[in-house]
Amino acid sequence: MKKFHAIGLGFLASLLAASAGTVYYVSNAGGDDTNSGLGWEQAFKTISNGVAQAAAGDLVLVTNGTYAISTEITLNKGVCVRGVPVDGSVVVDGQDTVRCFNITHADAAVEGLFLTRGNAAPENGGAVLMTSGRLSDCYMVSNSANSGGGIAEVGSGNLTTPTVIENCVIGCNIATNDTTIGGGGGIFLASTRTNVLIQGCVVYGNVATNQLAAGKYGGMGGGLFSYARGMARDCVFSNNIAVAAVAASIHGMS
Repeated sequence: MKKFHAIGLGFLASLLAASAGTVYYVSNAGGDDTNSGLGWEQAFKTISNGVAQAAAGDLVLVTNGTYAISTEITLNKGVCVRGVPVDGSVVVDGQDTVRCFNITHADAAVEGLFLTRGNAAPENGGAVLMTSGRLSDCYMVSNSANSGGGIAEVGSGNLTTPTVIENCVIGCNIATNDTTIGGGGGIFLASTRTNVLIQGCVVYGNVATNQLAAGKYGGMGGGLFSYARGMARDCVFSNNIAVAAVAASIHGMS
């Protein structure tokens, strides 16, 4: 069964390679960071090493398993990190100590990953911090941060390529709001851009708490808190909680 699975992934990768640069492979079962990364038999063991070896236009293909990290993975170049299969079985675990991803390049993308136990406190973006790029077909579940327990988008100035969060599930994340004004248990949009797009997402069961001192202002937008002027469309917001009783699901965006 394992061999059949590997053959299937290899066939998929060969198709992807036709429209991408170099494809690097990552598998925590049998992979080794001293390998070349140029095939499943030569797969790297860690996602961070795959990203480090990749150049702009390359694809880092990650197979199923749980990848526990102790340092956040930064995408500061036009690289795509893609989990296969896209069914929640490729798990990145921040171990309640670090953020999972920091996306800083307009052409960078994270696809098909399950991001959990990311913790960015006292900063923002427990699972993902974005200043640009694309996040698609991912799960952000049980993460925490000051604002944006699941995702925080903090870019400035409009880019030619919009920042996109699409077809994602953002659930059961917590914004503690213990250092700055804010909220967004699920998503926090702090940028001033108009070209931030959230589409086709399910945002559920997130909580914006308020641990600020008396007279401070926090705990708003259990599902989404926005300073931005972007767009959310075709999304479902359900059972989110704002302790400040201000916009349990959405604050600052319609």
